[in-house]
Amino acid sequence: MMAPLELAQRPDPRTWREDYLFSIAIRSWLVHLGVVILTYAILVTERQPSWLNAWLALMLAGSAYLGLLSLRYPNRQEPAPERARQFSALHSIVIAGVGLCWGLGAVGVALDLPDRLGLYAIVVGGTALGAVSSQHALLRSCLLAVWMSLPGLALAFVLYAPDLRGAAMGLMILLYGAMLTTLARRMHRFLASNVALLAVLEEKVVALEAAQRDADQANAAKSRLLAQASHDLRQPVHAIGLLVESLRHDETDAERQEIIRRIDHALGGLGRLFQSLLDVATLDLGRIKPAPAPVMLMPLLEDAARQVEELARENAVAIRLVRTSLCVQADADLLQTMLQNLLSNAVKYAPGGSVLVGCRRRRGGACIEIHDNGLGIPAEFHEKIFEEFFRLQPGGRGKIEGLGLGLSIVRRLATLMDIEVSVISQPDRGALFRLAGLPLAKKAAAMAPARPPEPRNPLEGFSVMVVDDDAAVREGMAALLQRWGCRVDARSVPPDEPAEFDLLIIDQMLGGEATGIEAVERLAEAGRAFSAAIITGAIVPELEDRAKALGVPVLMKPVRPGQLHSLLLTADGRRRHRARPALAAEA
Repeated sequence: MMAPLELAQRPDPRTWREDYLFSIAIRSWLVHLGVVILTYAILVTERQPSWLNAWLALMLAGSAYLGLLSLRYPNRQEPAPERARQFSALHSIVIAGVGLCWGLGAVGVALDLPDRLGLYAIVVGGTALGAVSSQHALLRSCLLAVWMSLPGLALAFVLYAPDLRGAAMGLMILLYGAMLTTLARRMHRFLASNVALLAVLEEKVVALEAAQRDADQANAAKSRLLAQASHDLRQPVHAIGLLVESLRHDETDAERQEIIRRIDHALGGLGRLFQSLLDVATLDLGRIKPAPAPVMLMPLLEDAARQVEELARENAVAIRLVRTSLCVQADADLLQTMLQNLLSNAVKYAPGGSVLVGCRRRRGGACIEIHDNGLGIPAEFHEKIFEEFFRLQPGGRGKIEGLGLGLSIVRRLATLMDIEVSVISQPDRGALFRLAGLPLAKKAAAMAPARPPEPRNPLEGFSVMVVDDDAAVREGMAALLQRWGCRVDARSVPPDEPAEFDLLIIDQMLGGEATGIEAVERLAEAGRAFSAAIITGAIVPELEDRAKALGVPVLMKPVRPGQLHSLLLTADGRRRHRARPALAAEA
C-alpha cells in the first residue's frame, strides 16, 4: 500500500487515484515479474507444453509495459489530468490482458499439467489478493485483474474434475472472487474518504493559517497602539506630576496643600495602573527573559517597602521587615516587581493594620513571606485572585483601587522564574502570601563602605540637560530640577555635538523619526563620558537591550519625583567618582 506520507502531500482531487496507483506500481510489477518467472520454473517439466513459452512471453511483456507506464507517469508536482486518465485506461487494458493470461494458463495447466494445478491455484489466488492490495485506488483495474483470472481458474478445476468435487472447487473460487471484490470496494471507499478528509483538513489549515496571520497582524497593531497610547496617556500625567511637585514647595496655605496632596494621590494611583498595564503588555509580548544572579534579599525588601511607603501612609498601614542575610539566585528586577505587587496588595487590603515581611530557609531554598492582618480571602477565591482583572471588593469597607492585575502579574512572573507562589488566608484573619523555591546562592560582594556625609544640598550646581519635545513636560521638569539646585538646559531637540552637562535626561519619542536612544548612542560614539537616562511612556521592545548596552537606565512615565531625585543623586555620585582620578593626577 501507499505510504502515509505520500497521501499527506495534498492529493489532487482530479488525479489522486492514478497518483496513488502509480506511486507504488513499479514495485508491485517487479514483484509480479518475480512471481511469473518462479511460476514458469515450477511448470517446466520434461513434457513441457507448447503454450507455456508463449504464456511466459506475454506475462513478461505485460509486467514490463506496466512498469514502464509507472516510470513515465506524469510528475505529481505538475498535474496533468488528461494524461493521467490516458495512463489509467492503458493500465486497465494491460491488466485485463495479464489477468486473462493467468486464467487461460490455469486451463492449460489443468489439461496438460494436472499435477501442478494445486500449486498454480495458490499463485493465482495470491496475485488476485495482491491486485486488491495494490490497485484498489483504481477500482476498475482491480476488478479486471480479479475477474479476468479467477473464472479461468474455476473452469480449470471443473475440467480437472468434471464431477461434484470440481464444481464445488470452481464455486469456492468464484466466492473468493466475490469476497475480494467486497474487500476492494471497502478499501477504495476508505481511501476516498481519507482523501476527502485531507482536502477538508487542507482547507481548515489554510483557514487557520489565514486566521493566524490576521491574529498576528492584529496583535502587532495592538502592540503599536498600546505603545503609542501608553506614551500619549502618560505624557500629560508625567507633566502634571512634575508641576504638582513644584507647587508643593511653593504653597504654604494648608487648604491648598491638601488639594495638592489629593492630586498627587490620584496621580500615584494612575501611575500604578499604567505600570500594571505595561507589565501585562510586556509579558504578552514575550519580551521578559529572566537573568538570574546572586541577590541579597534584605536590600531588595527594603527597596520594595520604600516603593509602597506612600501608599502605606495613605492607608495607615505599618510595614515591618524582619532582617535577613539570605542570598538567592534570581532576577532582581523581576523579583522586586513581584514583591512590590504583593506589598501593594497587602497594604490595600489591610487598611489601618500592619504588614510583616520576612524570609526563611525552606526545602533547601529560600522562602519570602508577606503577612497582613487585613480582610482575609475566602477559600473559594484563593486561585481566582491570581486571574487578570479579578478583584475582591469587601462590602461596607470602601472600594479597593486598581484593575486586579497585580497578583496575576505575580503569578505569571513566578511561572517565568520557576517560583512557587501561594496564599493562606481566611476571612477577617488576614492573609499570608508566600514566594517559595528561590534557590540559595553564595553571598554577593561585600557592601561598599559607608559614604561620607553629603553636603546639605548635594545637587547644588549639578548640571542637567533636559530634552523633550513636549513643552509642558520640559518646563515642568526644568522647574523642579532648578528647585533642587540644579543648573538646567532644557531643549526640544538633542544637541548635535557633545555639550557640557553632568546628566542627560531625554525622552525616547522626540517627534518624527528622532528617538532618545539614537541621540544617546550618537553622543556616546563621540567618546565623551557622561551619565544619561531615557524616559519613555511607550513599549519599545529593542529599547531596553540598546540602553543596557550603554549602561543607561530607562524610566517609565509617569516618573515620580522620588525616582528622579534618586537618579540625580546616583549620577552625581558617578560624576564625583570620575573626578577623583583627574584630581589625583593634577595633584
